[in-house]
Amino acid sequence: MTAVLADCALYTTCIASEFVKQLFDFNVAGNAQSISPPLTIDVPTMLACQHLARVLADAYSNPIQLDLDMIRYNEALHKRSTRMVATHEDSLLEKFPHGQERLLEKPSVILDSAGRIILWYLPDAISPWIQAEMEDATIGMGSLLMKSMTSGLDTQ
Repeated sequence: MTAVLADCALYTTCIASEFVKQLFDFNVAGNAQSISPPLTIDVPTMLACQHLARVLADAYSNPIQLDLDMIRYNEALHKRSTRMVATHEDSLLEKFPHGQERLLEKPSVILDSAGRIILWYLPDAISPWIQAEMEDATIGMGSLLMKSMTSGLDTQ
């Protein structure tokens, strides 16, 4: 783990992420042994970490493989495009036709044809109280976020 000063807000994040990693590893391995939470995190954070690790392990245990080579697909994309270009979209669809549509109803990982994870589907992974705190924290950044957005005009 990277060394972070104990009085830094990032310190708790580092401790919590290491705790989630340990819980995830044990959940994936099917180990019934419990992991003691770090004494430096509060009870709500500990419970949120346990829930997150459980959702991550459930997703990891539910892989869905696609017939799509993500490396080839990535190489076919226009790297500087900022919006959809119909002719390019049609070309991509021809090279990479859609597979069977699936409705994701539980935590899952989506794999490409080589087994690389290209998407984690994690419904309800972040507890509602953390979502509320995140929303409160970002409200003050609204004007900065609006200024950082591009015009959406295609650069090609």
